[in-house]
Amino acid sequence: GESHMVEEGRWAYQETITDDDVDSEARNAYGWLRAPWNLNPSKHVTRYHKICGVDSAYNNQWPSCAKHHYALKSITEYSEYVPYMAYEAHGQVHALVGGTSGCYQWYDKFKDSVGLEQLNNLLIDKSFSLLRGAWREGLCESPEYCSSDTPEGECKLLCKGCDSETFSKEQLNEYQVEFWLNTTDHNDLIKEQMVREVFCTSKPVIMGDQIEGSSPVDISFWPIHPTLERLTVYKNMRFPFTNTTWYSTEDSWNGYCKWGETFAHDIPGNNTMKNDYCSGHYEDDLSAFEVVVPADALTRSTALEEGPLDVVSRQLSNGDIM
Repeated sequence: GESHMVEEGRWAYQETITDDDVDSEARNAYGWLRAPWNLNPSKHVTRYHKICGVDSAYNNQWPSCAKHHYALKSITEYSEYVPYMAYEAHGQVHALVGGTSGCYQWYDKFKDSVGLEQLNNLLIDKSFSLLRGAWREGLCESPEYCSSDTPEGECKLLCKGCDSETFSKEQLNEYQVEFWLNTTDHNDLIKEQMVREVFCTSKPVIMGDQIEGSSPVDISFWPIHPTLERLTVYKNMRFPFTNTTWYSTEDSWNGYCKWGETFAHDIPGNNTMKNDYCSGHYEDDLSAFEVVVPADALTRSTALEEGPLDVVSRQLSNGDIM
């Protein structure tokens, strides 16, 4: 509905979670457990179902049974399987359920100078990644605090160059990494106008919870990821991998995760060593939570026998789980 939240049933008006740690990178300026670039003030789990208020190409990319069948029977290497499952096998569901808002005005401002097709490619379908990319690259930062009664549009990301009359050439080039990836035929004036509109002057782009890191708070998350987990368990039983190398360069992965070489270097961490931005993705990194397993799960060489099972609750490494 117009409220952009579930209004009926058991999960109606579900509230998101607060994070009172002001130093946490896992909160927005309103204190909600959301990505810091998602300045959504609502206390309720939010769904927009469209990208920038219009239907997008994602509508035609809902994961099909054929894609899951391909992952099950045709992929033999773990390094190909993980990126495929992360995107082709389910990623578009997050985009379609979560969606984005606050960017429809880009159509009216730039459709004549850029053209609708290019505008769709550069802005609408990237509306949930533009601010994310700028924050990760260190181009924008979230305000420290916004009160619940801050007028709409005044709680905004603080981005480099916005306080100057013009962007420096270097700054404009930094923004263009995301913005103009496949475009060479627009002059610098239009590029600067669009960068300023998106990152400086327009009201913030708001993302539905399902399209960002807070997605587990939306109940629709839970039929999605367990489906992929069950598929993986079944694959290990019936069509096991022939190569389990824990390294992938598929789809811009740096070997271990998607964003390992993307984050700004002044954010705490060291992406030249193992405590980098892929922490948690390595084969021998421990799971975040304990899991229940047979007591001899790591040493047993035969199938489980009938009868009572001696189990323990413990952390396992990613490699152990797989």
